[in-house]
Amino acid sequence: MSGLYIHIPFCKSRCAYCAFYSQTNPSLQEVFVKSLCQELELRQDELVQLAPFESLYFGGGTPSLLSPHFLEQILSFVAPYLDTSPTTEWTLEGNPDDLTPSYAQAIRALGFNRVSLGVQSFRDEELRFLGRRHTAKEVYRALDTLREASIDNISIDLIYGLPAQSRVVWQRNVAEALSLHLPHLSAYNLTYEEKTRLSQLALRGRVVMQSDEEALQDYDYLVDALAQAGYDHYELSNFAFRGKHSRHNSSYWQRIPYLGFGPSAHSYIPESRYANVANLKQYIKLIQEGQKPSVFREELSLQDCLNEWIMVALRTSKGIDLQLISEIYGTRTRASLIARSRPYLEQGLLELGTTMRYSLEQEQLPWAVGEKASDAPYLRATRTGILLVDTIISDLFDL
Repeated sequence: MSGLYIHIPFCKSRCAYCAFYSQTNPSLQEVFVKSLCQELELRQDELVQLAPFESLYFGGGTPSLLSPHFLEQILSFVAPYLDTSPTTEWTLEGNPDDLTPSYAQAIRALGFNRVSLGVQSFRDEELRFLGRRHTAKEVYRALDTLREASIDNISIDLIYGLPAQSRVVWQRNVAEALSLHLPHLSAYNLTYEEKTRLSQLALRGRVVMQSDEEALQDYDYLVDALAQAGYDHYELSNFAFRGKHSRHNSSYWQRIPYLGFGPSAHSYIPESRYANVANLKQYIKLIQEGQKPSVFREELSLQDCLNEWIMVALRTSKGIDLQLISEIYGTRTRASLIARSRPYLEQGLLELGTTMRYSLEQEQLPWAVGEKASDAPYLRATRTGILLVDTIISDLFDL
């Protein structure tokens, strides 16, 4: 299994909070698509090595700004390397106001069977604050349009922790999302990334950030509401009905190999990580010179891999597979990891379990602390622990 990511670096305007690489000059789309196809040719050996790809993800930026004609050009280069089974997942990120009936029909005809919509809020005043260019009404219209085009596998993003957002408003946003009965939902705490418009507003005192406690309360409400509605809480920020988990994003959390193409795209092949230059003009220049546009590469040591495994696995409901830890790193490493986990096991923030589960509801620990710990196959966060998982992860690293 492997994943293929295509970064489309175009936006009509920059959102106040976004730190992903993009630019707003649509006149560069044609030369970008040509360069992207050339990059696919330059890195054909990597494609052959990891093919067939079981997931394809067009992210950005705003991929829905590309015309069906440009999307078709790109797909003609990647299609030979894709898994042809019915379970292959092709995702396109889109903005609600881009998804006209003709566009939705066109992307479905090209093979896209999943769309991720950047909704963020169902309140127009919040959308304006965030710099989003769509309205709440356009969200509902886009969802109807996608379903009419036979695209039912739809995910939406929501943001919580907005300045001055009341608890009631957040709860209404969650209720609106639940009323749509969508198969997948992602929710993220608003972050103040360096050099974004939002961070500049905060530095000037123009906005007051929510406290961590308030954000945790919003997140806790979200987890409860979605669990009651039947969603699997399968990763820290991701919820889905059973069978609708994002195959592509899950590959990141399981450290499955993936290739990224386009400016700023990242790739991972065990045990190496590398990234393309995060500048469209430099990206185009390098490719026109016949060079691969990668500007960063990191070789991961065994210890790096272990720490990364801890970091990504503990964010998921499956948790850390201790049997695999033993097989790859040895029983001594497994015992050391459990020993570092002991304070959190005693506090009920981590647990040792025998089976995978997807909801992070509180439950009785299947092992008493210190009893048969060497036999437990999974180490994972409890419902309470998932709220503090970033702090827990850093304490579990093998230094």
